[in-house]
Amino acid sequence: MNAIDNFPEMDEWILVTPDNFTKHGMLWIEELSKLTNITVKHWGHSEILSFMLKFPQIGKKYYSDNLFRNYNSYINREPTKSEINDFLNQFINPDIDRRIIFFNSQPNISDIKIIFNEAIYKQVSNNLHLLYRDVFESDKSLDRVNNDITKLKIISTSVQDLNNGKSKLPEGMLSIQEEYNCFNPNITFYTIKVGGISYSVWCFVNGKWVFIPKPWRMISSIYYVKNNKEINRLIRWLKFFRFKMNSLKSVDIAVNHIINELNSK
Repeated sequence: MNAIDNFPEMDEWILVTPDNFTKHGMLWIEELSKLTNITVKHWGHSEILSFMLKFPQIGKKYYSDNLFRNYNSYINREPTKSEINDFLNQFINPDIDRRIIFFNSQPNISDIKIIFNEAIYKQVSNNLHLLYRDVFESDKSLDRVNNDITKLKIISTSVQDLNNGKSKLPEGMLSIQEEYNCFNPNITFYTIKVGGISYSVWCFVNGKWVFIPKPWRMISSIYYVKNNKEINRLIRWLKFFRFKMNSLKSVDIAVNHIINELNSK
């Protein structure tokens, strides 16, 4: 009980041991948990191994390469029901800052490549920061603390469902898949509704959760730009202009001049 005395704000205590507990040890933990209001848990070898597989950059320092021979199949999988509930239920925990959830769920280019097809994933990766900027700067729902919300609704739809015209997700997801076929197969998208607010869409890739803010907006914009004659004419002109310039410094000056002129109008 020294831990409780030293850390009065603690709400969870985890005992970590190298081996799994025997039945006697499990009963001891159960009895110990009855002596306090905080949550008492035990992590043995099974839990440690699970973490090592989830974070191989750490696990490979302590385990042989043979352990990770099936690592790709471990991360390239659908999440378990427990993983879905444990992660998404953070949104109804008033003690967790929602901004931190989104900050930790930003996908990298390897995640994007799994979700979006070869023709579009690079453009998505290059523009995703714009959508995340909107999430952090414009979404006022992240500032709300709702202590009364105890339930959330989790909705999932696979790419196969989208291809069959069946979707429980926002209509934009079905529209962009029908028009552009932009998603890779074997991906499942999740949206959550909490307190009248929806957050779309979530994916479980590379053994972790990532968030793609309303991808139908970005995909529609990317294809609009790709197919716009005036914009493509401007790109060709700028390429020609670049080759006509004598030095990289001159190009930088020209680009800054264009930007300043556009911002001044």
